[in-house]
Amino acid sequence: PLMRTGGASDGEFGFPEEALEKPDYATEGQWDLLASKDAPVEESAEAAVDVVVEASSPEESFPWWLLLLLALLLLLLCLCCLMFLLPTSTPPPAAPVPAPAPAPAPVKEEPVEEKPLIAPPPPPPPAPAPAPAPYLTVS
Repeated sequence: PLMRTGGASDGEFGFPEEALEKPDYATEGQWDLLASKDAPVEESAEAAVDVVVEASSPEESFPWWLLLLLALLLLLLCLCCLMFLLPTSTPPPAAPVPAPAPAPAPVKEEPVEEKPLIAPPPPPPPAPAPAPAPYLTVS
């Protein structure tokens, strides 16, 4: 922030106080020039450019060691996952398959007399014997 311009850059209107603290990449002299309303504008502008250039330098813009550490952690995580997914020993031998049992000897089937489901009516009673014919005698 250019504190010399006042307003939000000087902490008004709820501007975060943390943003008004001097970052590590800025020198005390540069920070004082950004805050001073009495310093020449050209010097404050040069200080602002120097702070922006320093902030955007590759050494300060991103901690590369952190990226390397994250990459190593990711690699370690992948290796741990593979350890749990891959089998660690040979599987136990398969149980022997028993030989099939011999087929039973065929059973010789005897014909079965089919019986009707409903019993047939009883046979009619025998007819009475005819009366004997009278004997004829020939004389």
